[in-house]
Amino acid sequence: NVASGGMAEREVRGRAAAERAEAVGGSGELDDAEVRRVINQRMTAVRMCYERQLRRNRQLQGRLNIQLTIGMSGSVSSASAVQNTIGDPDVAACVVSVLRNAHFAAPSGGAVTISVPFVFSPSQ
Repeated sequence: NVASGGMAEREVRGRAAAERAEAVGGSGELDDAEVRRVINQRMTAVRMCYERQLRRNRQLQGRLNIQLTIGMSGSVSSASAVQNTIGDPDVAACVVSVLRNAHFAAPSGGAVTISVPFVFSPSQ
């Protein structure tokens, strides 16, 4: 608010898109539609992770690849950023935190590790 001497917060919009997840390990299998469903439920929070840092750096963009291990109950047992071309560790940490709390249907045949790529870019 300029009248009161404060600074108005910049409205910043960003795009966050999840690309197709890929199984990279484990003995189990998880249906692609189930992975898309759960990731799509979390996309607003994922985009907010990006937009929070985009306010500080309007040029922020890139790819983030998150690896998730989904246990036999469907809970995420581990989550980590295995690629971060955004160059901002806070975006990666926030997205990992959002996805660590996701819950999937139980994989058939045991635990499974998947890789989920995200692409982030500023909106015009």
